[in-house]
Amino acid sequence: MSRIAKTTAAGSAGRVVPITGDVHCMPIRDGTVSLIVSRGSIYFWEDRARAFQEIERVLRPGGFAFVGGSFGTPALRDEIFTEMRRRNPNWDSDVARWSKRATPDVFRRELAASGVARARIREEEEGMWVEIKKDAISQHAR
Repeated sequence: MSRIAKTTAAGSAGRVVPITGDVHCMPIRDGTVSLIVSRGSIYFWEDRARAFQEIERVLRPGGFAFVGGSFGTPALRDEIFTEMRRRNPNWDSDVARWSKRATPDVFRRELAASGVARARIREEEEGMWVEIKKDAISQHAR
């Protein structure tokens, strides 16, 4: 995925830097990242509350994170599921197992446990996203 991201971001003149690492302990300085996007990995994190804290730590004031996943359109979701069922006969049971560990209520509890100041769950027909926003520093706080 990192290789694909680097190729996709090739024209961004250094503004996009794909990083491979552990979401629980990112090799990034505090408050330096404007945007974090991770699609699909959230279902496999060992400690999502810790990961949410880590995401908030590296976001700069005013920064956003979008983590979660969706399949795009319902037609694309059906196409992906058809192909995955062909590749993995256990696909439906695997998805059911992952889904039980990653419901909106579970995400809400984990966000509350993380202490992240500003976050919300966005549910879509094809999936859901956790959105984290780090407040900008006010003029008075400087």
